[in-house]
Amino acid sequence: QDGSFAVHQRSVEWIRREREERTQNWAVLGMFPYNPSASKTAVFPPEDTIDLDATYPGWYRALRWKSWYPVASDGYEVDLDRALGPEFVCGPTSDHGIAYAYAELFGETRGEMSLVVGGDTRMEVYLNHTLVYSEESTEAPSVYLKLGKNTVLVKLYKTPGRFTFRLGFEALRDPVRYRWWK
Repeated sequence: QDGSFAVHQRSVEWIRREREERTQNWAVLGMFPYNPSASKTAVFPPEDTIDLDATYPGWYRALRWKSWYPVASDGYEVDLDRALGPEFVCGPTSDHGIAYAYAELFGETRGEMSLVVGGDTRMEVYLNHTLVYSEESTEAPSVYLKLGKNTVLVKLYKTPGRFTFRLGFEALRDPVRYRWWK
């Protein structure tokens, strides 16, 4: 009578497997000001310290991290126009800006992986605080996932058009087991 209903245990296990094996967990933040004609790009707070509870002054309003969960059936695409909200897809300055995406991976084993990136956006990828990919990269870089917590920070440059990215890892030699965390 309280409005609740029983859920079959197999359904619960299926949902848990989907979340653990076929869903990525990102925190996204944006937009910060970006002038593509400037000689040097500004550095914003997420590049110094990740604080998922912090509030930052942004382009249009105060910014807070938002959770976003891309799934395998969509190719793990992170659509930042949708994730960051409608105020960033219209308006006189919406064609340019900087956004960030942050994720944590838990390495159950360690090893060398190939970083696989894609999307419609210029980006820089930092793994464990080290730049491993930028627009100057000509091929997929080899990266090393360690045991335990690994952090991924992606700096994304919005320009006119779609604002999406994909990021994943593929084993180079021996399988490396990891899971998206938090």
